[in-house]
Amino acid sequence: MKRLTTVSNSIEANLLQHKLALEGIKSFLTNENISTLLPHLNGILGHGIQIMVNETDYVKAREILTIAENEKKIKCPNCGSLNVGFGIRGKNRIGDRLLIILSALFAMPMGNIKNKYYCKDCNNDFA
Repeated sequence: MKRLTTVSNSIEANLLQHKLALEGIKSFLTNENISTLLPHLNGILGHGIQIMVNETDYVKAREILTIAENEKKIKCPNCGSLNVGFGIRGKNRIGDRLLIILSALFAMPMGNIKNKYYCKDCNNDFA
């Protein structure tokens, strides 16, 4: 089995898994329960729900994923750029990383750190 992609919520994971099933590609999800039950840990741990496929179906699944990603291009609301990333970056990255360190030190979540979209051109954070 090979990891096709990682998504942030179970709805997106199930939609992509359904698109794969329509093309005859079998897949399964990992980390779905923990990501759904404890969504605030998603940003701290840096991972979400992983979609796994057979290695023989990986190339075809990658093509389907590319088509699905092209359907939902994300633009920066500030400058309109398509040069957008997802993760803990942007304007508040130092504060988010400080909260991660504090959460690890005290062994309890502090604040609600979520991965966000960020514009690589204007450094704007958005959901």
